[in-house]
Amino acid sequence: MSSNEWEQEFFIKKGKYFLEYMNLRWAYAEAMVDEIVKVLAEHDVQTGKILDLCCGNGRLSIWLAKKGFEAVGIDLSPLFIEDAVRKANEFGVESQVKFLVGDIQKVDEIVVSEKPFDAVINFWTSIGYADEKSDEEIFNKTRRITRKNGILLIGQCMHREFLPLQFNPRIYTEYEDTVLLEEREFNQISSRLKSTWKYYTKEGENMRFLDSCIFNIRVYGVNEIVSILEKTGWKVMDVFGSLMTRRPFNILTVMNIIAKAV
Repeated sequence: MSSNEWEQEFFIKKGKYFLEYMNLRWAYAEAMVDEIVKVLAEHDVQTGKILDLCCGNGRLSIWLAKKGFEAVGIDLSPLFIEDAVRKANEFGVESQVKFLVGDIQKVDEIVVSEKPFDAVINFWTSIGYADEKSDEEIFNKTRRITRKNGILLIGQCMHREFLPLQFNPRIYTEYEDTVLLEEREFNQISSRLKSTWKYYTKEGENMRFLDSCIFNIRVYGVNEIVSILEKTGWKVMDVFGSLMTRRPFNILTVMNIIAKAV
């Protein structure tokens, strides 16, 4: 299954399942955005327009709008964008945030009327869907639509050093009436993580199978991401293990990268 095929299935054809799972992250979205705002302020971005790459159903864009920023969110899934627009209206920020359906590999075309941006965010391991060349093109295009000295923040990103040490081949998650089983394989030669996501619904003491889909990404080492960014016009300013605590990055933490457009 090609990258485009698995993305179409996971995020669009069967996206309703991931949408329910993604809603779990709204519980701490405001707290995360508070930390994003602090990071941006430390790098002289107190106001302005922020681009949210792979925005999902808008949890970060909407809270950024609540904090006074303009936000533009892009996602491949029409279902996620539809839900994001609905939530923006519920939060009363529909005039401060715009949501667009599209593939971030064409980000420069999608937001041509919205540029330039003061900052760009990309959270929750939303890179590596295709290959290194594609990601290099994405960050190159993103740099071209960001003003000089604008900020790129890659947050809560899995990395190659972390994965083998914390690897669990089977992960169970329960939420509401759903049980999610992730069956995972990590190829250390290709550095790709391939997971089969199986969704079940709880019926009393039993479970009924609903559907399954594939999630397949290239997992980068921190040095690889730094190299890609530096080749595409970004200067890495810092790497943290946690934005909320500013814990230093190490192989047992996730990766949070702050870069500046040069």
